[in-house]
Formats: sequence, structure tokens, C-alpha cells
Amino acid sequence: MLTMVNRPTVTVIIVTHNSASHLPQCIDAVYKSARQLVSQIIVVDNASSDQTPQVAAQFDGVCVIRCDTNIGYGAANNIGLKHTRGKYTLLLNPDVFLQPGCLHKLVDVLEQGDHIAGAGPKLYRPDGSLDLAARRSFPTPLSGFFRVIGLSKRFPNSRIFAAYNMGAESPDEFQEIDSGTGACMLLRTEVLKDLGGFDEDYFMYGEDLDLCYRIKQKGWEIVYVPDAMAVHIKGHASNKEWRQMLKEFHRSMWIFYRKHYYDRYPKIISLLVFVGVWLRYLLLLLINRLRRSPRVVG
Repeated sequence: MLTMVNRPTVTVIIVTHNSASHLPQCIDAVYKSARQLVSQIIVVDNASSDQTPQVAAQFDGVCVIRCDTNIGYGAANNIGLKHTRGKYTLLLNPDVFLQPGCLHKLVDVLEQGDHIAGAGPKLYRPDGSLDLAARRSFPTPLSGFFRVIGLSKRFPNSRIFAAYNMGAESPDEFQEIDSGTGACMLLRTEVLKDLGGFDEDYFMYGEDLDLCYRIKQKGWEIVYVPDAMAVHIKGHASNKEWRQMLKEFHRSMWIFYRKHYYDRYPKIISLLVFVGVWLRYLLLLLINRLRRSPRVVG
């Protein structure tokens, strides 16, 4: 375990938008998990219409940065990154609640592995199910196709059909992954800054995959730490503005493909991917209009 002498520092960046109901529990959980490690908590508020900035300001030592407009998740994190002083940066959503010891365990992994740039915990939903976004392989046209036609859900433990969410790998084992989730991931601050932070072409969704892709391209590893745990409420803000978020989710899918895969595949594959992404968007738009509780993902 870390000692008081060699204890590293962690900056926590929380991007908020109408998050007043969850933010107090989120910040309390950070302090309870590892107050002595946290040198900064930076809340970057994306033009909330509720009391989110005022709620954040009630906590001692929390820096609140208010944006006049909703500039998106990645851009808001980049603002927070400019003020970061910690050796490590914890990206944290306001609806994620760290469990006791979570931050300590993530920091321990980075302290012991100089080749590791990022570490993510096991994330649970309130009903006890796993948040599959906590460990992912980079999406490909084939894995995307299996998700669209439902084979990844029908065969959740398949190495082929559920490759994107690493369904064949045990969620209880420490392992290298392609990507964690920006909802809760600890990263080396120097690596984040060297990469220039997030790509701001993404408004919301996909920017964490893109960031992890660029980290891995530089030769760093990202790992999943099942002994570190957190609860993710998920979908609180998105469900309020589901039409915009649904569009942004699918736009991010195409941005990621265009940026990282477009030159790898024949043009006909790229055309099929483009058509598939936006047909999926139109289908879910129609389905959501018929649902009592619209969904953005899944």
C-alpha cells in the first residue's frame, strides 16, 4: 500500500449538466474513498439550468468552472485538464459513486506499473448488474454489425459475437483492455496532456474510446481492476434530452470510424457502415417515440 511519504496526488474532474441530485453523493463518495489522495476536485458545469453549480460550491476545496453553453463532455474535461495539478487525473461522472478503497486500488496499479497509462474499476448498475462499458475492445465494423442485429446480447459470453464488451473474459479478473469508460477512469495526467486531452469533435459518447485508442497507439496499456468498484446510475441526464443524445451517440460512432478506420477498409464497407449507423439511429428514434422511457444506448 502507499505510504504518507510517497503518496501521489489525484485531481478529480467531474463534468456536470443538471446533476444537482447526484453530485453531493458523488463528491462524498470521493472523499470517503480516499480523501488523502485527492488534491483537487474540479467541477466543470455545462450550463446547468438547475442548482448544480451552487451545490458543488458548498463543498470545501471544490473548484467550480461554469460554462455559458453546453460545450460537450470532452471539451469540458479539457477545460478542467488545464487546471489539473495532480500526478493522476480521475475522470468521473456525477452519477458514479466510488466504493470504499476504489481510488486507492486504481492508484496502486498505476504506481506499480510504469507502462500503464490508465485504470478503470468494475462498475455496477443500481440493480447489481455490470456496466459493460467498464471494459471494451475497440469497435470494428463486424462487432458493430453483431450489436446492431442483436447477436451480442443473445450470446453475451461469445468471443466472436460479444467481442466489443469482452464477453468471453471474466469480469472478476484483472486484465488489459482496449478502453474503459470516461464515466470513471484514472489516467496519468502527463499522458492526458501530451495527447491534448479529448478530441472535441465528439460532443458526447465515443470520446473516451477515441482517447483510449490514441493512448494505446503511443504504446501505453490500459487495465481493468475488478477489485476497485463503483456504482453507476447511468442515463440520468441523457434521458432528459434523449433526442439530441441519440443523435450524438450515432454521430460519434461515425466520427470514430471515419477517424481511425476509414482508410483501412474498402469504400463499400465504409458506405455500409455509414448507412448502417444512420439507419440504426432512425430506427431507435422511431422506437423511442413509442416508449414510455426513451433510451439512448441499448
